[in-house]
Amino acid sequence: MDLGGGYAGRMLRVQRFVGGCGVAAGLFADHVAAGRFGPTDPANPLIVMTGPLCGTSLPAVARFTVSSRSPLTGLWGESNVGGYFGAELKFAGLDGIVIVGRAAAPAYLFVHDGGAELEPAGDLWGKDAYEVCDLLAARHRCDTKPAQVFTIGPAGERGALYAAIVNRKHHVAGRTGMGTVMGSKNLKAVVVSGRAAVPIADKRLFEEVKKRVLQKMRDSIVIESLREAGTLAVMDPGILMGDVPIKNWQVGEWDAGYEALCSTSYGNRLQVGRKTCFACPVVCKREVEVTEGRFKVARGAGPEYETVASRGMLCFNSDLEAVARASELANRYGLDTITLGATIAFAMECFEHGLITTEQTGGLDLTWGNAETIVRCVELTGEQEGFGKLLGLGSARMADAIGRGAHDFLACVRKLEAPMHDPRAAHGMGLAYATGPRGACHVSSLNMALEHGMNSYPEIGLDGPFEERSSQGKARLTKLAQDLGQVALTSASVCQHAASAFGASDLRDMLDAVTGVGWTLPELMECGERIWMLKRALSHALGSTGADDRLTRRMLTALSSGGASGSVPDMELMLGEYYELRGLDRSGRPTRETLDRLGLADLAGIMEEPR
Repeated sequence: MDLGGGYAGRMLRVQRFVGGCGVAAGLFADHVAAGRFGPTDPANPLIVMTGPLCGTSLPAVARFTVSSRSPLTGLWGESNVGGYFGAELKFAGLDGIVIVGRAAAPAYLFVHDGGAELEPAGDLWGKDAYEVCDLLAARHRCDTKPAQVFTIGPAGERGALYAAIVNRKHHVAGRTGMGTVMGSKNLKAVVVSGRAAVPIADKRLFEEVKKRVLQKMRDSIVIESLREAGTLAVMDPGILMGDVPIKNWQVGEWDAGYEALCSTSYGNRLQVGRKTCFACPVVCKREVEVTEGRFKVARGAGPEYETVASRGMLCFNSDLEAVARASELANRYGLDTITLGATIAFAMECFEHGLITTEQTGGLDLTWGNAETIVRCVELTGEQEGFGKLLGLGSARMADAIGRGAHDFLACVRKLEAPMHDPRAAHGMGLAYATGPRGACHVSSLNMALEHGMNSYPEIGLDGPFEERSSQGKARLTKLAQDLGQVALTSASVCQHAASAFGASDLRDMLDAVTGVGWTLPELMECGERIWMLKRALSHALGSTGADDRLTRRMLTALSSGGASGSVPDMELMLGEYYELRGLDRSGRPTRETLDRLGLADLAGIMEEPR
């Protein structure tokens, strides 16, 4: 089947699943149907997949996805990342890579024009992600262009359950432990180098839609704020509306923390430069440097919002330089910044209540805001030494190990720690977290853009404005936001930041221009619904149930202060409406009629018995 433009090869699934994580889920389903495997079994496939827009000169479409069975949750796992690796993979002539098995000794995969080789990596094993990025980019330099490197650090080698994969130091596939899967395969890195161009089906439409979306980005206040302040731009309004969780989700406001960790403080104290992803005009990445004090940081990748919020606000830590040092270490070791920060904050609360002691921590003082301890916890987790082995389990499995009421301190769904956006400030986000196929997730739906008033999508019936702290109508909003998000964010792999400026019709035209497939908006929305349902079925097959469609007690406890004070999502109301809209039965499972309608009838069998 000739797919026209946008795709490097040929694949029958793309029109049903668009690309990216949609196609990856379709491929993963074949492996699940074929047999049983654990997250670190050789048979567990690690699937790196680009979307059809990646590698073109359209703005903010350089993202790609990594998927597998998650070591952290045991369920369907996926991680979404930007940078340059995805585009280079397309230039090398590939839409994606499926990796199965385990190398007999440490190795890395070198992919280039017309070929691929597995190279020995004994000299790289044990090195941090920054070192490996530099070494392999130089080793496989093509003319004046360095190769793109996607590598794990020591955390992935040593089995921390939420290890990440790093490209070009600034770009990290963090969530659900994809670096752990990669390490279990004795695979240190994937290196790509290519010269091919991504084919464009309709060049006239391509130039027209490119001009249109660039103008929309120039006109967007959200994009301008991201350009000026990086992802820390969301910290300032987030504090006011109660979106930023504080002290492990217990506190609604903290003036000292806000003043120390806001975007102005970051810009004045840390920032020394700016970086971006391939062909993206937003330039939201930040370079930082700390030359004095306890927490020196070499010039390089700066902490993003999720890191500042999780290692700062969540841990009641106002030391911005410590946050920067903890961020650098997490990147070098290759650790998911959200799960790491959430697990440290959880451990601090357990310590406060006497559920863990200095005897168990190896002498570490886990009192709130202890900056040196936070940095040391990152090191121990990356090395998987001492108390770091417990931290490396993630907060949910750590609570299982501790017991004695520790589960009351959790903020997670399906064992995946919630991002640093509080559903008490936007009730639909709570429903998106609860029903996210991989667990609590803010980048697989467009709830944030809609509920926080950053964008609307009238073409699909979402024209707003929407009352953030209300549960009324949020089931419909979330269902549509997920369907569009599964296409835009995880399959076409448009950056979430840019999606705050684009419309649904813009996405359709971008896909039409590049691929020539000619999807209509209703067809794209059905694709999104199909992708969501496929992932839902996969997590059911791997042991999840409708009972997991819940927020934790901590996330449903009203705050007494701050922008979200007194606000709690009505999960019973929203879930009841949502199940009906989705075509799920009372237990949360897709009905046979729903699977038939979406062309997924073959999935009914794999859900019968957990694998």
